[in-house]
Amino acid sequence: MNLSFEINENEVAKLQEMMEKMGVENQSMARLFDTSLSLLNWAIEQKEKGNKIMSVNYAEKVQVELSTPFLDN
Repeated sequence: MNLSFEINENEVAKLQEMMEKMGVENQSMARLFDTSLSLLNWAIEQKEKGNKIMSVNYAEKVQVELSTPFLDN
């Protein structure tokens, strides 16, 4: 399947930054989307089970729940 869409320059810069952080080559945009879809699928499954998706910093005793309109529906 071939997908084609347009995104603005700011979003392209964000994608490139994420790819650099992940060590993904510019030619592997598909790998970034594959990883993103896997993470989104996992998040949806967790919400369906009634679980919360959290970031926890045990050293500072801070926890933050992920909340997005997409996942909250």
